[in-house]
Amino acid sequence: MRTRLLKRVAATIVLGVLINNIWAQETQEPNKHTKELSGSQTIKGTVSITSDKDGKITTVTVTTKEKIIYQVVLDAKGLDLGEKMAGKTVKATGTAEIKGDIKWLTVKTYSKIGSSSMMPKAKINFTGQEIHGDEKTGLIVIPSKKMPFVTVYSPYHKFISLLPYSESWELESGTDVPLYAKDNHYIVSVNIGTSPANSPRGYYQWFLENIKKSGQYLTQSVSVSNIPNSDKVFLRYQGKLADPPEEYKHENRWVWNYWMAASYGSKWYSLHLSVLDKKQEGLPAEEEKILFALKSFSAGNLDRNN
Repeated sequence: MRTRLLKRVAATIVLGVLINNIWAQETQEPNKHTKELSGSQTIKGTVSITSDKDGKITTVTVTTKEKIIYQVVLDAKGLDLGEKMAGKTVKATGTAEIKGDIKWLTVKTYSKIGSSSMMPKAKINFTGQEIHGDEKTGLIVIPSKKMPFVTVYSPYHKFISLLPYSESWELESGTDVPLYAKDNHYIVSVNIGTSPANSPRGYYQWFLENIKKSGQYLTQSVSVSNIPNSDKVFLRYQGKLADPPEEYKHENRWVWNYWMAASYGSKWYSLHLSVLDKKQEGLPAEEEKILFALKSFSAGNLDRNN
């Protein structure tokens, strides 16, 4: 029951800090001023379409990871790309041109990038053996030979994280879930979203203000500090539910929480670790290991398109 409660606490906090990032893009008609970029080019990006009221495709675009938008010429191949690959990441080869302020691509060939069997979310269990590119979660999990950690890579979501070594990790990930993991001592999650903050300290302040505004959680022992011998800043606090359901009240206790935030492009990545140990009066006995894991968290290292 204790694990169920803590899972609920962690999951609710995650929901509180995630903000949907809505991408809006406008299309324009090309004018007669045309400039060929460099003949044949290969573009990697996500395919988007618009349709009229009858379902007929009216525009097809390919948006790269740098947010460069290519308008696709709607010949037979361009329409085929839109019909079959909308919402998917592709590698498209063709002739690129600039018409006015618009980049246009006449597609010659294309192929889908990434595993076709990756799910919105799925679970895997780490039991000590390396997991290389699990098809459903997209995760790569590698035990360290020299340090007491497990390295978790997500090429899809572009982050690297270390978890304290355990052969009982249950990890959940997929296209909709960057990471949610738990074992007997920790609950760990990676969250990706937006924030008005422009620094990790600003991100933590923004997050704590949201917790306070929600009225759902109590916090104490809050600190924002530099990790020793590092310029990275982390958030640490104890938290518990402000008004837990009756059946959970006897298990609602203070829990140590740690956060590490890192910006990548226009998004904020955050690593959240909750400690499940029973004794939480003082700092966790393994805080040095926790801080090393936080310091090692990195966003934007892996490109899902490669």
